[in-house]
Amino acid sequence: MLFIFDINETLLDMRPLDDVIGSTERRREWFALVIKAALVSASTGVYRDFADLGGAAAAMCGLGEDAVERLGATMRTLPGHPDVLPGLKRLRGGRAGELAQAGARAAAGERGHRPAAARRVLRMSFVGRKGEG
Repeated sequence: MLFIFDINETLLDMRPLDDVIGSTERRREWFALVIKAALVSASTGVYRDFADLGGAAAAMCGLGEDAVERLGATMRTLPGHPDVLPGLKRLRGGRAGELAQAGARAAAGERGHRPAAARRVLRMSFVGRKGEG
């Protein structure tokens, strides 16, 4: 059996972003905008990198340039949820992987949060279209 996990909020704890964005409520609002933009991007066939979507959502939330830079830096250092490794270890007999956007540095395994069974990171660059930026 193969288990595929999204990274943000599923494997990585996004609460450290609260200090950057201003509150838990604002972080949730920001992330909801990111997800909506990603869904629009995917449904229209126009690929946009997660960092670009996150920056645009931050601007919609009224965050300035310095906050957007700190947001990106914090995203690259998010810790894993404490129950991730124990939970994945319980998935015996299966293989695990991560679903990440192309160029995403937030892959849980790149920070040591991936168990040995999760040997692959599936990058989302395949959704990009020729000639799109």
